[in-house]
Amino acid sequence: MPINKYFNKPSKEDNAGDIFLIPFIKVFINETKHKVNKKTGKALSNRTIQSYDTCVKKLSKFEKQENSKIKLSDVNLDFHSKFENFLVREHMLNPNTIGGYFDNIKLFCPEILK
Repeated sequence: MPINKYFNKPSKEDNAGDIFLIPFIKVFINETKHKVNKKTGKALSNRTIQSYDTCVKKLSKFEKQENSKIKLSDVNLDFHSKFENFLVREHMLNPNTIGGYFDNIKLFCPEILK
């Protein structure tokens, strides 16, 4: 048992569910522009950054349609189904493109807990 739980103190994980996804991703993207890829030793490509930006744009449009802001705690199977349906119906994207958006979201979410 983590010591914070033992003493009933809130931990970062306890508050992470309250973090809004899009503002965090924007900060993540800005910080990522200055980071180096551990495998290659080079800065992340412009294409990768563009992929992150496009994901944010689609999430923003989804929030507008749903009329609510997405929190980390909202990212679940229900969110997955709704967002996938949104991308298919509204943007007519193919499964591989949709999978890329979910890969990015899976990258962003654990970063919130760090």
